[in-house]
Amino acid sequence: MASSNENVSMALFCDFENVALGVRDANYEKFDIKPVLERLLLKGSIVVKKAYCDWDRYKSFKAPMHEANFELIEIPHVRQSGKNSADIRMVVDALDADVMGDEPIWVDGKVAGWVTSGGFGHYVNQSLAQGYLPTELVKPGVQLEIEILGERRPAWLQMDPPFDPEAKRMRM
Repeated sequence: MASSNENVSMALFCDFENVALGVRDANYEKFDIKPVLERLLLKGSIVVKKAYCDWDRYKSFKAPMHEANFELIEIPHVRQSGKNSADIRMVVDALDADVMGDEPIWVDGKVAGWVTSGGFGHYVNQSLAQGYLPTELVKPGVQLEIEILGERRPAWLQMDPPFDPEAKRMRM
């Protein structure tokens, strides 16, 4: 173990999207990474600095991060997921076609999330889907539509796991 802070080397890997969201949610006027770096330098030297983010979405943060000598790693934003979204279960009003994954979830005429997987639940006789929605939309009674083969199908949140309590469905 090193006897002084001068011999400690650190690598700093930053999930910057969470930092940017925290700055926004805290209503900071300006983002400044320097106090964070100064505090870390009290512990030793920083030999690697990388920040991961969809930098097209957070352009105003690029200059200060470049000035602080961070390597900016581009992580394109493909769909809603992560800390500000919820993994949800849905029942789809569709007995003639099932979701496969990557179908849009519509709320109030706008794409609000994405299906990650799904299929027909033979034990519960329902078309089921898993996906992501922003957490503020995850509430009982929200009207959802899932686009399957170009057609929007009604869907609703399944707050409890699908279940056949009397085991009436055939088991294999």
